[in-house]
Amino acid sequence: MSKKYTGFIVALTFLMLVVGIYFLDGPEAIKNVISNVNIKTIKTVIVMMILYWLMQTLITKEIANNVGENLSFRHALKTFMIGEFFSAITPLSTGGQPMQVIYLNKKGMTSGKATSILGIQLFFYHIGRMVLTLALTLYFSSFFYTGGHPFTVFIVLGILINLGLTIFMLIAAYKPEKLLKFSISIVNFLAKIKLVKNKDKLIRRLQEEVSMFYNSIKDFRGQEIKVYLILILQNIISFVFFYGVSYFVFLSFDVKIDSFLLCVAAQTTIALVSAYIPMPGGSVGAEGIFYVIGINHHKTPIEIRERLSFRDTDIIEFTEKFAFEKNNEIVILSTCNRSEIYIYSDNITSDELWKFIEKYFKTKIDEEYRFYKMGTEALRHLFYVAIGLDSMVVGEDQIQGQVINAYETAKQLGGAKKYLNKVMREVISFSKYVKTTSHASDMPSSTAYLGIRMIEEKLELLNKNALIIGIGQMGMLAYKYLAERGANISIANRTYENSVKFKGDNGDINIILYSDVNKYIKECEVVVVATSSPHTILDEGDFIHSSKKTYVLDLSVPRGVDKNAGELPNVELYDIDSINMVARENLKEKEKILKAYAPEVEEKIEEILTWEENTRMDPVFNSAQNYIERLANDTVSYIKAKTNLSSHELRKVEKIVRYSINKASREPLIYAKEMEPSKMKDDVIKFFEEIYNEN
Repeated sequence: MSKKYTGFIVALTFLMLVVGIYFLDGPEAIKNVISNVNIKTIKTVIVMMILYWLMQTLITKEIANNVGENLSFRHALKTFMIGEFFSAITPLSTGGQPMQVIYLNKKGMTSGKATSILGIQLFFYHIGRMVLTLALTLYFSSFFYTGGHPFTVFIVLGILINLGLTIFMLIAAYKPEKLLKFSISIVNFLAKIKLVKNKDKLIRRLQEEVSMFYNSIKDFRGQEIKVYLILILQNIISFVFFYGVSYFVFLSFDVKIDSFLLCVAAQTTIALVSAYIPMPGGSVGAEGIFYVIGINHHKTPIEIRERLSFRDTDIIEFTEKFAFEKNNEIVILSTCNRSEIYIYSDNITSDELWKFIEKYFKTKIDEEYRFYKMGTEALRHLFYVAIGLDSMVVGEDQIQGQVINAYETAKQLGGAKKYLNKVMREVISFSKYVKTTSHASDMPSSTAYLGIRMIEEKLELLNKNALIIGIGQMGMLAYKYLAERGANISIANRTYENSVKFKGDNGDINIILYSDVNKYIKECEVVVVATSSPHTILDEGDFIHSSKKTYVLDLSVPRGVDKNAGELPNVELYDIDSINMVARENLKEKEKILKAYAPEVEEKIEEILTWEENTRMDPVFNSAQNYIERLANDTVSYIKAKTNLSSHELRKVEKIVRYSINKASREPLIYAKEMEPSKMKDDVIKFFEEIYNEN
């Protein structure tokens, strides 16, 4: 909203207030009120409000800093004031948080991170008010809990509802799928008894609300308990300032109240029992839930990631386990930096998946290393992964091919069906478009490239002996970058024929037998390990006899080189995580280029949501097609029995009959499919279902 319109709204509101008082009480009443106001208490009111604003600003700043965002006090204050203003002028206070997100976006913060900060703030705001209300109403129990008074029932009911809401928020923070399943069952029941009109829209909103809140609070769950307690205490203090304002307003007009704390207690109680806690909304599928779970480079170290590295046999087993139950679809993306499972299901929770993962890999993955996204958040994550925006090395080339391979594997194994086929095709198509139009990939920044660059800073590579073990995608990239720098390259691969083929395709390369690798290492200044072996293939014993300084680049996950080798004085070891540190410093330009595609990602997500909404009509179309076929056959049979048409004439009649019945039947269905989501659309679909199911 522009400053011009903002000023207009403020001026209009003030004018309406003055005019209203003037006509209700007259000009003399206004003069009397102003002349009798106690200016000292009005100053106290102003001080109390400023203290409330400053305390809430401090809370916003601390939360932002704790989730890795350096938000200045000035910007935190402006964020808070924007929220206060737009909450005040919009229905049900719905405008505050969206405008805060927009402001933080303009300051360079992503929408996800901004929503996360505000979601965490909302959570502790609610908890703080809840604690303060309980404490004060118990302290003044003789005032609030007078037996038989209707106000007592109101207070108790309000507190119980808010306790339930607090429990709801806690479950959303830790067990979102269970909460969602329970909530959907309630919505279905309410729809059955006609208390809910637009069931699917409400379910989609529930999915997104739970997902957004889970992802918001998840960023903060690893903090020490004292951080939580401080935030709750800060909110309690800010509420004392805010709700204490009423006490001093009354005093300024010479209205006496027994106790400052009693006034605060009354204000907090009224606010609590009448409050509604809003959360963001809009997601996918009412029939199934789309989500992603896994671990990746953002917060999971390599020693944890390598425990969950999926081999081909693992992917086959997981797909067989989860894809052949009703409505389940699964795609597994496993690279050196991430192991992620994308699933579309109405009967598998992330808890079930994690239990199976830990049992299968015989390892425990702590909650702090796991990540989970659902609905729109999961779709957005997948798009960002595919275009390289979520990569350790932003904009790297390999990820697009890895996403394509993950989808092709899932398709061959039967893991990708209707929903994931649509999603993955859209994602892959978009990633190709970004690669073509952004030219971000023209700036080499793959893990292999950065690793070779790190070695190049320490060693002139021209005419140096380099050994590459493993000639998969990473090994090929390492060969390309070493060859460009004039190194003498040897390769070793477990399958000798692949080495011969690689040499034939690339020219002057020395082939080393895989069994002779350990002997040849002492001749090399550079060793690159890029295998898919489930265990290390080199350790400190392989380097101990080398007289040369050896630079070792380990691009494998699980790691191919024992970390103890890096302790030797003649060995400098670089692994995926050490490259990660360099990557963060080098890739801001690429990130800027790719972030410019964020609005187009949102458009693609909206298209997928629209497509999914339209697919609700597919079963009706299938039933209608069967019905049309039967009706056409019956009609043609009747005409044939009642007339003496020749076979040539009968074929013409049959074409006309089928065309006419098909057109007459399908046009209303197409109209229904194109309707906006609404109660009317639900009724129309139900009407067609009843027609075609009966026939």
